[in-house]
Amino acid sequence: MKRNPYFNFYPADFMNGVRGLSAQEVGVYTMLLCRIYEEDGPVEYHVRRLATYCGMREATFEKVVEKLVDLGKMSIGNGMLSNARAEAEISKRANGLEIASRAGKASAEKRQQNQRTEATPVQRAFNHTDTEEEKKEREPNGSPKKSDAVLVREYLAEVVGPEVAEAFIAHRHKLRKPMTPRAAKMIADKLRKAADPKACADLSILKGWQDVFPENPNLPQSRQVAPAGADWWGGRDL
Repeated sequence: MKRNPYFNFYPADFMNGVRGLSAQEVGVYTMLLCRIYEEDGPVEYHVRRLATYCGMREATFEKVVEKLVDLGKMSIGNGMLSNARAEAEISKRANGLEIASRAGKASAEKRQQNQRTEATPVQRAFNHTDTEEEKKEREPNGSPKKSDAVLVREYLAEVVGPEVAEAFIAHRHKLRKPMTPRAAKMIADKLRKAADPKACADLSILKGWQDVFPENPNLPQSRQVAPAGADWWGGRDL
């Protein structure tokens, strides 16, 4: 899924909207809004994942969300968390990007037409700009090289879905152990062996583990350390 890297921010509207909220409530509200904008719409109301995303305990997170809902800042329906203003802005953003894209393509085509009409044969060859079809023929599989961050997200999302993948990536960053594409692929391969890959990843997040342990699906919740062999990597970052 292509993600939009920005959203319009209106400081005066935001400050009026959060007046009377505590610093903690403003922080959760801001994080949830960013998550909604990042996903281009409502997000699944999964308490554990969102609490991890916000860096707080589940019970505290739920109380803050309840207050935000009571104040009309957030809404929960059919298991999805949303904000009316954010949804309206996302729709406006999508329309604006589509208009800008069409205008940009039309402008580029016009410039190429002018170059073909006005340039000499030598200039036309020198100033030639590859068409999309020419780029597809030259690049492997017709697609540009993906960034490491995209590859990490895709490897994990293929096994546990985008929500859990994002939560696990955020968890690793919180541990100051971000993953390389190779490490993400290795973890994804291990998760495939679990009876419930999502639950396996969630357990590692809950326990603060760097790795995943599909061979131990029913570890007691009271244990606060990784199972025997959890430090097998010997200092090597996964």
